[in-house]
Amino acid sequence: MGDGLEVTRNFNSGNSKRLGLFGNGWSTQYDKSINVYGSSLLRLNLADGRAVYFKGLSPTAFAPLSPLNFCQMARFVGSK
Repeated sequence: MGDGLEVTRNFNSGNSKRLGLFGNGWSTQYDKSINVYGSSLLRLNLADGRAVYFKGLSPTAFAPLSPLNFCQMARFVGSK
């Protein structure tokens, strides 16, 4: 019945308040998410437990708060 599913989990005791698929502090490659805090701040939760914060540049563009992150986020608004 198809290919198998492989899951690798990691535990980060410094991030034990984050709830992953296996409980607090645990993360997998499937635990990526975005938290939006209004129109000027969002947090990208990475699979390894790290978080990257972005500030709003415009209604549809965000830039990382840390200069060590070389990525940008864009909000796409459209029909599905």
